[in-house]
Amino acid sequence: MRGRSRERFEQPCQTLPASRDWQAKSTTTRQVHRLFFVDSAQPPSPPCHHPHMNPVVALRPPVSLYLAILVLLLSLVACGSDTEPAPDATTDTRTRVEEISEHVDTWRSAEDLIEATAAAEAAANLVVGPNGPGYGDRNGDGRVDGETDIGLLPGIDGSPAGLVLNELGTASCVDRDVLGGPWDDPAMRWGELDRAIDEWAPTNNTFPLLASHPMRIVGWATLTQGATLEQAHEFAGHAGLHVSVTTSALDGC
Repeated sequence: MRGRSRERFEQPCQTLPASRDWQAKSTTTRQVHRLFFVDSAQPPSPPCHHPHMNPVVALRPPVSLYLAILVLLLSLVACGSDTEPAPDATTDTRTRVEEISEHVDTWRSAEDLIEATAAAEAAANLVVGPNGPGYGDRNGDGRVDGETDIGLLPGIDGSPAGLVLNELGTASCVDRDVLGGPWDDPAMRWGELDRAIDEWAPTNNTFPLLASHPMRIVGWATLTQGATLEQAHEFAGHAGLHVSVTTSALDGC
């Protein structure tokens, strides 16, 4: 008798069929199951009863639950992040080129020389910056159009370095058409512009010798200060072409 009792007690715990009584008492458990174990076709088994053990409900969550929790945690991390996308590195340079383009458009459509020379002055000043050649009141009207703290290109002494070098360095997308080569010696580079302006003539266009297209804008703006209105419009047309080349170069960055 004792042997049979021991054998009965030492039998491994078996999972019993779910009775109606257990199901009625397990409303909360079944609700939880419906919420989280939606991929299981069967409800959780009732507790396994053992004569010498407390009832235990052996639930093993499916893989889908872990995946759902992981997705939830990742979404919370993403929503709680204050990190913003890094701004475009060429933002200031592009804005400056757009400003120059607007002044060139005004220069080209100007109704008189006062308006044309002022717009040309603004375009040139925005290219060269405060330490660039000819910066300031180029047309002698008593004000500085295109006043700025930094030019698109470096100053004569290399200071300020210019928006292009500050933001893009010597990136290949701007090196050829915007910078027109190295600026290790800014004074020498600006000297090239001075010579091109001095040697320019209607039958001797020297500006194509300048590798930097923004520098050519300055050349045409400088010539505009002593031109007729008709010439000013023509020069603005040339400057507009160089603005387009500059913009295309930035688009390659």
